[in-house]
Amino acid sequence: MTKREAIAISVVIPALNASSTIGELLESLESQEFRSEEGGWELVVVDDGSTDNTVDICQQFDASLPHLRLVSHPRPMGRSLARNAGAAAAFGEKIVFCDADDVVRPGWLQSTADALDHFDVAGPRLSFERLNDPICRAWYGPGPITDAQPSDDELIKHRNLIAVAPGTGFAVRRDVLTALGGWEPRFEAAEDLALSTRAYQAGYSVGLASGAVIDYRTRTNLRALGRNYRHYGRGQARVHVELLRDRATGSSDPGDTAPGSSVIADARQVVVWLVCNAPLAIRDRRCRGVWVRTVNHSAGFATAYARLIVEQAIADRFPGRRRRRRI
Repeated sequence: MTKREAIAISVVIPALNASSTIGELLESLESQEFRSEEGGWELVVVDDGSTDNTVDICQQFDASLPHLRLVSHPRPMGRSLARNAGAAAAFGEKIVFCDADDVVRPGWLQSTADALDHFDVAGPRLSFERLNDPICRAWYGPGPITDAQPSDDELIKHRNLIAVAPGTGFAVRRDVLTALGGWEPRFEAAEDLALSTRAYQAGYSVGLASGAVIDYRTRTNLRALGRNYRHYGRGQARVHVELLRDRATGSSDPGDTAPGSSVIADARQVVVWLVCNAPLAIRDRRCRGVWVRTVNHSAGFATAYARLIVEQAIADRFPGRRRRRRI
Protein backbone atom coordinates (compact mmCIF):
# COMPACT_ATOMS: atom_id res chain seq x y z
CA MET A 1 0.00 0.00 0.00
CA THR A 2 1.49 3.34 -1.01
CA LYS A 3 1.62 6.41 1.21
CA ARG A 4 -0.95 8.15 -0.96
CA GLU A 5 -3.39 5.27 -0.42
CA ALA A 6 -2.73 5.28 3.33
CA ILE A 7 -3.81 8.90 3.85
CA ALA A 8 -7.56 9.51 3.92
CA ILE A 9 -7.57 13.26 4.60
CA SER A 10 -4.94 16.01 4.52
CA VAL A 11 -5.02 19.14 6.67
CA VAL A 12 -3.37 22.08 4.89
CA ILE A 13 -2.32 25.18 6.84
CA PRO A 14 -0.90 28.22 5.01
CA ALA A 15 1.22 30.23 7.43
CA LEU A 16 2.92 33.62 7.17
CA ASN A 17 4.62 34.97 10.30
CA ALA A 18 2.21 32.98 12.47
CA SER A 19 4.55 32.30 15.40
CA SER A 20 2.19 33.90 17.93
CA THR A 21 -0.77 31.64 17.07
CA ILE A 22 0.22 28.50 15.18
CA GLY A 23 1.41 26.66 18.28
CA GLU A 24 -2.08 26.84 19.76
CA LEU A 25 -3.55 25.48 16.53
CA LEU A 26 -1.09 22.59 16.42
CA GLU A 27 -1.86 21.73 20.04
CA SER A 28 -5.54 21.49 19.16
CA LEU A 29 -4.66 19.19 16.25
CA GLU A 30 -2.67 16.90 18.57
CA SER A 31 -5.87 15.91 20.34
CA GLN A 32 -7.83 15.05 17.19
CA GLU A 33 -9.09 11.47 16.98
CA PHE A 34 -9.64 10.07 13.51
CA ARG A 35 -10.75 6.66 12.25
CA SER A 36 -11.30 5.70 8.64
CA GLU A 37 -11.09 2.52 6.60
CA GLU A 38 -9.41 4.65 3.92
CA GLY A 39 -6.37 5.41 6.09
CA GLY A 40 -5.04 8.00 8.48
CA TRP A 41 -4.50 11.74 8.24
CA GLU A 42 -1.59 14.07 7.63
CA LEU A 43 -0.76 17.72 8.23
CA VAL A 44 0.88 19.93 5.59
CA VAL A 45 2.06 23.35 6.75
CA VAL A 46 2.94 25.76 3.95
CA ASP A 47 5.38 28.37 5.23
CA ASP A 48 4.69 31.27 2.90
CA GLY A 49 7.97 33.12 3.33
CA SER A 50 7.81 33.73 7.09
CA THR A 51 10.55 35.85 8.66
CA ASP A 52 9.76 34.86 12.26
CA ASN A 53 10.14 31.46 13.94
CA THR A 54 6.98 29.89 12.51
CA VAL A 55 8.97 26.97 11.07
CA ASP A 56 10.82 26.37 14.35
CA ILE A 57 7.53 26.12 16.24
CA CYS A 58 6.15 23.65 13.72
CA GLN A 59 9.25 21.47 14.00
CA GLN A 60 8.67 21.20 17.75
CA PHE A 61 5.57 19.12 16.96
CA ASP A 62 7.39 16.51 14.85
CA ALA A 63 7.07 13.86 17.56
CA SER A 64 3.43 14.46 18.49
CA LEU A 65 2.28 14.99 14.90
CA PRO A 66 4.27 12.30 13.03
CA HIS A 67 2.60 12.99 9.68
CA LEU A 68 3.47 16.70 9.75
CA ARG A 69 5.27 17.95 6.64
CA LEU A 70 6.56 21.41 5.81
CA VAL A 71 6.43 23.09 2.40
CA SER A 72 8.47 26.29 2.25
CA HIS A 73 8.30 29.29 -0.05
CA PRO A 74 11.31 31.64 -0.09
CA ARG A 75 8.99 34.64 -0.42
CA PRO A 76 5.28 35.23 0.21
CA MET A 77 3.04 34.01 -2.62
CA GLY A 78 -0.33 34.83 -1.08
CA ARG A 79 -2.90 32.71 0.71
CA SER A 80 -4.52 31.18 -2.39
CA LEU A 81 -1.25 30.03 -3.96
CA ALA A 82 -0.07 28.73 -0.58
CA ARG A 83 -3.24 26.66 -0.28
CA ASN A 84 -2.76 25.33 -3.80
CA ALA A 85 0.83 24.39 -3.01
CA GLY A 86 -0.31 22.54 0.09
CA ALA A 87 -3.01 20.70 -1.83
CA ALA A 88 -0.47 19.69 -4.49
CA ALA A 89 1.86 18.30 -1.82
CA ALA A 90 -0.93 16.51 0.08
CA PHE A 91 -1.61 12.77 -0.29
CA GLY A 92 -5.24 12.65 0.84
CA GLU A 93 -8.23 12.35 -1.46
CA LYS A 94 -9.99 14.65 1.00
CA ILE A 95 -8.41 18.01 1.81
CA VAL A 96 -9.32 20.55 4.49
CA PHE A 97 -7.73 23.98 4.83
CA CYS A 98 -7.27 25.75 8.13
CA ASP A 99 -5.92 29.22 8.95
CA ALA A 100 -2.88 29.43 11.23
CA ASP A 101 -4.51 31.78 13.75
CA ASP A 102 -7.56 29.66 14.59
CA VAL A 103 -8.11 26.66 16.88
CA VAL A 104 -10.06 23.48 16.10
CA ARG A 105 -12.37 21.80 18.59
CA PRO A 106 -12.26 18.06 19.43
CA GLY A 107 -14.03 16.02 16.78
CA TRP A 108 -13.42 18.62 14.07
CA LEU A 109 -11.35 16.38 11.80
CA GLN A 110 -13.62 13.33 12.03
CA SER A 111 -16.74 15.39 11.38
CA THR A 112 -15.10 17.11 8.42
CA ALA A 113 -14.03 13.84 6.81
CA ASP A 114 -17.48 12.32 7.39
CA ALA A 115 -19.16 15.35 5.79
CA LEU A 116 -17.15 14.82 2.60
CA ASP A 117 -18.81 11.42 2.28
CA HIS A 118 -22.06 13.32 1.69
CA PHE A 119 -20.98 16.63 0.13
CA ASP A 120 -18.42 17.66 -2.48
CA VAL A 121 -17.50 20.73 -0.41
CA ALA A 122 -18.06 21.17 3.31
CA GLY A 123 -17.57 23.95 5.83
CA PRO A 124 -17.42 24.13 9.64
CA ARG A 125 -19.26 26.06 12.29
CA LEU A 126 -17.30 29.11 13.43
CA SER A 127 -17.32 30.15 17.08
CA PHE A 128 -16.24 33.62 18.17
CA GLU A 129 -16.51 33.00 21.91
CA ARG A 130 -13.27 31.45 23.13
CA LEU A 131 -10.51 33.49 21.46
CA ASN A 132 -12.00 36.99 21.46
CA ASP A 133 -13.13 39.56 24.00
CA PRO A 134 -16.79 40.71 23.98
CA ILE A 135 -16.08 44.00 22.20
CA CYS A 136 -14.21 42.37 19.31
CA ARG A 137 -16.97 39.78 19.00
CA ALA A 138 -19.52 42.58 18.75
CA TRP A 139 -17.64 44.06 15.78
CA TYR A 140 -18.69 41.01 13.75
CA GLY A 141 -22.38 41.43 14.57
CA PRO A 142 -25.17 42.30 12.10
CA GLY A 143 -24.77 45.36 9.87
CA PRO A 144 -27.03 46.96 7.26
CA ILE A 145 -26.40 44.26 4.65
CA THR A 146 -26.18 40.78 6.14
CA ASP A 147 -26.17 37.39 4.47
CA ALA A 148 -28.84 34.95 5.56
CA GLN A 149 -27.81 33.47 8.90
CA PRO A 150 -27.22 29.73 8.97
CA SER A 151 -29.72 27.35 10.52
CA ASP A 152 -28.68 24.38 12.64
CA ASP A 153 -28.02 22.30 9.54
CA GLU A 154 -26.85 24.86 6.98
CA LEU A 155 -23.93 27.12 6.15
CA ILE A 156 -24.31 30.87 5.81
CA LYS A 157 -25.84 31.73 2.43
CA HIS A 158 -24.65 34.64 0.33
CA ARG A 159 -27.61 36.57 -1.09
CA ASN A 160 -29.88 33.85 0.31
CA LEU A 161 -28.65 31.44 -2.36
CA ILE A 162 -25.02 30.32 -2.37
CA ALA A 163 -23.85 28.26 0.62
CA VAL A 164 -20.41 29.57 1.54
CA ALA A 165 -17.81 27.31 3.15
CA PRO A 166 -15.45 29.62 5.06
CA GLY A 167 -11.79 29.62 4.06
CA THR A 168 -10.73 28.31 7.45
CA GLY A 169 -12.15 24.82 7.59
CA PHE A 170 -12.95 24.72 3.86
CA ALA A 171 -13.05 21.01 3.04
CA VAL A 172 -13.20 19.55 -0.46
CA ARG A 173 -12.65 16.32 -2.30
CA ARG A 174 -9.44 16.36 -4.32
CA ASP A 175 -11.14 15.60 -7.63
CA VAL A 176 -13.56 18.49 -7.09
CA LEU A 177 -10.78 20.94 -6.22
CA THR A 178 -8.89 19.84 -9.34
CA ALA A 179 -11.97 20.24 -11.53
CA LEU A 180 -12.53 23.75 -10.17
CA GLY A 181 -8.91 24.72 -10.82
CA GLY A 182 -8.00 25.29 -7.18
CA TRP A 183 -7.97 28.58 -5.31
CA GLU A 184 -7.79 31.66 -7.55
CA PRO A 185 -4.92 34.03 -6.64
CA ARG A 186 -6.64 36.97 -8.38
CA PHE A 187 -9.01 37.13 -5.40
CA GLU A 188 -7.06 38.94 -2.71
CA ALA A 189 -9.95 38.27 -0.34
CA ALA A 190 -13.38 36.63 -0.52
CA GLU A 191 -11.59 33.65 -2.04
CA ASP A 192 -13.86 31.33 -0.05
CA LEU A 193 -16.93 33.03 -1.54
CA ALA A 194 -15.38 32.74 -5.01
CA LEU A 195 -14.61 29.02 -4.71
CA SER A 196 -18.00 28.27 -3.14
CA THR A 197 -19.70 30.19 -5.96
CA ARG A 198 -17.78 28.28 -8.64
CA ALA A 199 -18.67 24.99 -6.92
CA TYR A 200 -22.34 26.00 -6.86
CA GLN A 201 -22.31 27.00 -10.51
CA ALA A 202 -20.61 23.73 -11.48
CA GLY A 203 -23.35 21.74 -9.76
CA TYR A 204 -21.33 20.49 -6.78
CA SER A 205 -22.96 20.13 -3.39
CA VAL A 206 -21.82 22.44 -0.58
CA GLY A 207 -22.89 21.54 2.95
CA LEU A 208 -22.22 21.87 6.64
CA ALA A 209 -19.95 19.60 8.66
CA SER A 210 -22.22 19.97 11.67
CA GLY A 211 -19.82 18.59 14.27
CA ALA A 212 -16.78 20.47 13.00
CA VAL A 213 -16.27 23.59 15.11
CA ILE A 214 -13.43 26.10 14.71
CA ASP A 215 -12.67 28.85 17.20
CA TYR A 216 -12.19 31.87 14.96
CA ARG A 217 -9.81 34.66 15.93
CA THR A 218 -11.06 38.15 15.05
CA ARG A 219 -9.08 41.30 14.35
CA THR A 220 -8.22 43.07 17.59
CA ASN A 221 -8.08 46.72 16.51
CA LEU A 222 -10.17 48.94 14.30
CA ARG A 223 -7.39 49.62 11.78
CA ALA A 224 -6.87 45.90 11.10
CA LEU A 225 -10.62 45.32 11.02
CA GLY A 226 -11.14 48.07 8.46
CA ARG A 227 -8.26 46.91 6.27
CA ASN A 228 -9.52 43.31 6.31
CA TYR A 229 -13.06 44.26 5.29
CA ARG A 230 -11.89 46.72 2.65
CA HIS A 231 -9.98 43.86 1.01
CA TYR A 232 -12.98 41.57 1.40
CA GLY A 233 -15.22 44.16 -0.28
CA ARG A 234 -12.86 44.27 -3.25
CA GLY A 235 -12.84 40.50 -3.56
CA GLN A 236 -16.61 40.32 -3.24
CA ALA A 237 -16.99 42.89 -6.03
CA ARG A 238 -14.90 40.70 -8.31
CA VAL A 239 -17.10 37.71 -7.47
CA HIS A 240 -20.21 39.71 -8.35
CA VAL A 241 -18.88 41.05 -11.64
CA GLU A 242 -16.91 38.07 -12.93
CA LEU A 243 -18.78 35.08 -11.48
CA LEU A 244 -22.31 36.34 -10.83
CA ARG A 245 -22.19 38.48 -13.99
CA ASP A 246 -23.47 41.69 -12.45
CA ARG A 247 -23.88 44.60 -14.84
CA ALA A 248 -24.20 48.30 -14.19
CA THR A 249 -27.91 47.82 -13.47
CA GLY A 250 -27.03 45.62 -10.52
CA SER A 251 -28.67 42.46 -11.81
CA SER A 252 -27.47 39.32 -13.56
CA ASP A 253 -27.93 38.25 -17.12
CA PRO A 254 -30.99 35.98 -17.45
CA GLY A 255 -28.88 33.00 -18.43
CA ASP A 256 -26.59 33.09 -15.39
CA THR A 257 -26.76 30.37 -12.76
CA ALA A 258 -26.98 32.76 -9.80
CA PRO A 259 -28.68 36.11 -9.40
CA GLY A 260 -26.69 39.26 -8.77
CA SER A 261 -27.41 41.79 -6.06
CA SER A 262 -29.26 45.03 -6.34
CA VAL A 263 -26.13 47.09 -5.93
CA ILE A 264 -27.79 50.49 -6.05
CA ALA A 265 -30.43 49.50 -3.49
CA ASP A 266 -27.77 48.05 -1.20
CA ALA A 267 -25.69 51.22 -1.49
CA ARG A 268 -28.62 53.40 -0.49
CA GLN A 269 -29.37 51.18 2.48
CA VAL A 270 -25.74 51.29 3.63
CA VAL A 271 -25.50 55.08 3.35
CA VAL A 272 -28.67 55.56 5.39
CA TRP A 273 -27.43 53.12 8.03
CA LEU A 274 -24.01 54.80 8.28
CA VAL A 275 -25.51 58.27 8.68
CA CYS A 276 -28.07 57.16 11.27
CA ASN A 277 -25.52 55.21 13.32
CA ALA A 278 -22.62 57.68 13.17
CA PRO A 279 -23.53 59.37 16.49
CA LEU A 280 -23.75 56.02 18.29
CA ALA A 281 -20.46 54.87 16.72
CA ILE A 282 -18.73 57.91 18.23
CA ARG A 283 -19.99 57.09 21.71
CA ASP A 284 -19.97 53.28 21.75
CA ARG A 285 -16.91 51.18 20.84
CA ARG A 286 -18.99 48.12 19.99
CA CYS A 287 -21.06 50.01 17.44
CA ARG A 288 -17.91 51.78 16.22
CA GLY A 289 -16.44 48.46 15.12
CA VAL A 290 -19.54 47.54 13.11
CA TRP A 291 -19.52 51.04 11.60
CA VAL A 292 -15.82 50.82 10.64
CA ARG A 293 -16.35 47.34 9.22
CA THR A 294 -19.34 48.52 7.17
CA VAL A 295 -17.81 51.68 5.77
CA ASN A 296 -14.60 49.91 4.75
CA HIS A 297 -16.38 46.95 3.19
CA SER A 298 -18.69 49.29 1.29
CA ALA A 299 -15.83 51.49 0.10
CA GLY A 300 -13.80 48.49 -1.04
CA PHE A 301 -16.78 46.98 -2.83
CA ALA A 302 -17.92 50.22 -4.49
CA THR A 303 -14.54 51.29 -5.84
CA ALA A 304 -13.66 47.82 -7.11
CA TYR A 305 -17.12 47.26 -8.56
CA ALA A 306 -17.04 50.53 -10.48
CA ARG A 307 -13.57 49.81 -11.85
CA LEU A 308 -14.47 46.28 -12.90
CA ILE A 309 -17.69 47.38 -14.58
CA VAL A 310 -15.76 50.00 -16.58
CA GLU A 311 -13.08 47.46 -17.53
CA GLN A 312 -15.79 45.01 -18.51
CA ALA A 313 -17.54 47.60 -20.68
CA ILE A 314 -14.26 48.44 -22.42
CA ALA A 315 -13.52 44.75 -22.96
CA ASP A 316 -16.99 44.18 -24.43
CA ARG A 317 -16.58 47.17 -26.72
CA PHE A 318 -12.98 46.41 -27.69
CA PRO A 319 -12.43 42.63 -27.32
CA GLY A 320 -8.81 42.84 -28.43
CA ARG A 321 -7.96 45.02 -25.47
CA ARG A 322 -9.43 42.71 -22.86
CA ARG A 323 -7.19 42.22 -19.88
CA ARG A 324 -7.70 41.07 -16.33
CA ARG A 325 -5.96 42.84 -13.52
CA ARG A 326 -5.90 42.36 -9.81
CA ILE A 327 -7.34 45.20 -7.80
